[in-house]
Amino acid sequence: MIAYQLSIFAENKSGKLAQITGVLAKEKINIRATTIATADTFGIINLIVDDPQRAEAVLSQAGMTVHLREVLAVLIPDTPGGLDN
Repeated sequence: MIAYQLSIFAENKSGKLAQITGVLAKEKINIRATTIATADTFGIINLIVDDPQRAEAVLSQAGMTVHLREVLAVLIPDTPGGLDN
């Protein structure tokens, strides 16, 4: 299925993830999936949320650098070996 992923550029420092999730929580936007890739001084936080367009808008309004794009999402059973099936 097609999903929309937010990629947020963030400094690799204490409290940054909490700032991002706080903005989304305040707007009652639910995070469905996440991955984080970090380097020494920065990171990319990838999120799939239940309202991607609104999430992009509120994070941008909060001064964050955000990119929204289509991705392929696969539902996997939450059972041992689910990824292998």
